[in-house]
Order: sequence, then C-alpha cells, then structure tokens
Amino acid sequence: MSKETLEWLNRNTLIGFTEKRGTAWHHRRSMQGEEPNHYAGPVPVKDVERRLFGWDALSRPMYVENPVPAGGPRYPEGKPSCAATRRTSWASSPTPTRDTTTPNG
Repeated sequence: MSKETLEWLNRNTLIGFTEKRGTAWHHRRSMQGEEPNHYAGPVPVKDVERRLFGWDALSRPMYVENPVPAGGPRYPEGKPSCAATRRTSWASSPTPTRDTTTPNG
C-alpha cells in the first residue's frame, strides 16, 4: 500500500531483479510512460542518476515555527530560536576526545 498513485509509482520507482522476484505489486505497463521501470537484473546506475536524480535543488528561505514551552527562553522579535546554538566557527569548537576507559568509548 502507498499514498502515491499507481501512475506515480510506475514512473518514479525503479525495480530491479524482476527475473528472480517478479514484478512489483503496483506494476502497470500502461502507466510507465516512455520507458519501463522494471529490470530483469540490477537497475543500471546511469538510469538511477538520470531518472531519479535528474533535477537540481533550489535554495529558498524557509520558516519553521518553534513554539516556546511555558517558562522557556524568549527571543527578541525576528531572531530565530536556533541563533543561540549556531556555531560561528568550527575552529573554536572543542576537539572531541575518545573515552578509552569504556569498552565502546
């Protein structure tokens, strides 16, 4: 079961090794567009890159509301709540050390 439509699944998923395990439950050849999304063997990396990652991410401003719990810190208007924890320089951060006193340290 999926929240996506059958057409979306048939155009935006790539299914490999169908010769060994059969087709996916959502397989509908008529909904796959110009090229099939099922492969008898492994899915070729070039197809993954082209079909699933053939897009560029765009940078956009984002607003996320962060409710302050009762009695919690308040920030001046317009100042993001994460500003208090933002690093100004990685060089000034303490160097992590390994705890050699514990077996998994």
